[in-house]
Amino acid sequence: MYAVFSVEKNNIGKADEILKDDAVSRQSIAIRDASALGVDSENRYILIEGNEQAIKRAEELFKGIEEKLAEKEIGKGVKIESGEEFPEATEKKAEEVPKKEIGKKLPEKKAKEIYDKIKKEEENVAEGVGFIFGE
Repeated sequence: MYAVFSVEKNNIGKADEILKDDAVSRQSIAIRDASALGVDSENRYILIEGNEQAIKRAEELFKGIEEKLAEKEIGKGVKIESGEEFPEATEKKAEEVPKKEIGKKLPEKKAKEIYDKIKKEEENVAEGVGFIFGE
């Protein structure tokens, strides 16, 4: 099972944090800039291959890290688990805190197209290494 996510340039750092998630990091991950795959975009594609639960976890995280409000107010506002502060927040419920989408899961057809390009690139690299070492 696999999923391909498209991440905008300004969310690359947050996407890198998602990839450090315990379940997600144990999967096979390939990261490519769209331009390297011949796609006219500044986005980055992230291919995650692995078990279904880890893929679902990645989907949840890319939709927007579930941000829970801390139980206590810190200073003037509220600090959430991701470390982001909401100075105007006081006694809001977690669902009132806006989720920020980190990346979009590509539809099946587009995901297959990107998947095939990444796999073709990996095959070409493997063939090149084999040629260099005479295998």
